[in-house]
Amino acid sequence: MNQLTIIGNLGADARVESSNGRQFVSFNVGENRKFQKQDGTEVEETTWYSCSLDGDGKGLLQYLTKGRQVLCIGRMTTRVYSSPKEHKFVAGVNLFVSRVELLGGVSETVPRQLADDTGYLHNVLKAYYIPEESVKMLGIKKGQQGTLRSVDGREFMVTDSGWVMPVVTQNNQDEK
Repeated sequence: MNQLTIIGNLGADARVESSNGRQFVSFNVGENRKFQKQDGTEVEETTWYSCSLDGDGKGLLQYLTKGRQVLCIGRMTTRVYSSPKEHKFVAGVNLFVSRVELLGGVSETVPRQLADDTGYLHNVLKAYYIPEESVKMLGIKKGQQGTLRSVDGREFMVTDSGWVMPVVTQNNQDEK
C-alpha cells in the first residue's frame, strides 16, 4: 500500500479545479526541515507537495487558507517536469488526499466547546484537540472516530487521538 502522511502549511488558498470532467480541490503543502551541514552552516529547506482532494471540498475549502497547518494522508505519485525558471528537469510529488486534518493556523475554525449525543460539553483546546479523558468518555477506540456538535448544529469529527476537525463528507475514487 502506497500511503504518505505529511504535516505542513498551505502556501496559498486552496481552489476548486476540474480536469477531464472531474472536480477536485487543489492546494500545495510545504514541509519545512532544518539541518546543519558538516561545516556547521544551518540550512532550512522546504519540500512542497501538490495535493488534490476529490470533489468540491464539501465545506472544507473555506478552512484551507494560506498559512493553515494541516495533516494530509493519501496516495503519493511522483512526476518529472521541465522547470521554466531554472531550465532543468525537476521531480514533483503529488498527493491524492484521502484524509485532511486541520491542525492550526491563522483563524479559529473549531468552537471552544462541543457537545456529544448526551449534551455533555467537551472543552476543545487551542490546537483543536480534546483531552484524553473526553476521548475515553466518548468511547472512541483505536482506529475509530466520534462526532461532536457545536451549538449552531455543525458537526465535528474526533479522532481516537483527540484531534477535532469539521466534518467533511467525501467520495474518494482512486486515480486510474
